[in-house]
Amino acid sequence: MNLTRSELNFLFFLNITDSGNMERAAKMLGDDWRFVWQEKCWRHYNGKVWEKTSELALVKPVIACFRYLRALKFTEEEKKQNPAIEVIKKFLLSSENNNRLAGCIKLLRSELSADIEMFDVKENLLNMNDCTLDLQSGETHEHCREDFLTQISPSNYAGKETGGGLWLKTVTEVLPDEPTRRYFQKAMGYCL
Repeated sequence: MNLTRSELNFLFFLNITDSGNMERAAKMLGDDWRFVWQEKCWRHYNGKVWEKTSELALVKPVIACFRYLRALKFTEEEKKQNPAIEVIKKFLLSSENNNRLAGCIKLLRSELSADIEMFDVKENLLNMNDCTLDLQSGETHEHCREDFLTQISPSNYAGKETGGGLWLKTVTEVLPDEPTRRYFQKAMGYCL
């Protein structure tokens, strides 16, 4: 969460309602959380993959948002000019109770909703333990939430420099014709 002080102030002064809390949490957490209606579950981006998770997993991060905003420092002059600061801090504390949390999280479902069809649509990407491999270009890149991948291989990418070892030797012996070999390797790649 990289928000400026003016953005945090904006969030702090939103309405003191469940929908205000929903706006706060959506802005502070929204990049890494999506509610998928078709699955009736939350997905959380863990830095590598969008994993299914329960609504309970969202409780601590939402509470952390309220506590972060409640901990904002205001000068004595700012407090004099805006007496609502203390009222909002008390509201943020009361927002940690079960009913307010449930209301906020329920509203977050629509604010952070996602369609199941936005996940795993980039068929040429293979999510490896240490990177994402583009099967068409052979290029790799760091894991990226915008790829919306939900699966991951437990293996690390060995890189092009390994030469394929036994695989290439076997395929070359069995299929000596280069175009046939390329076609076969491409077909096997799709099987991954």
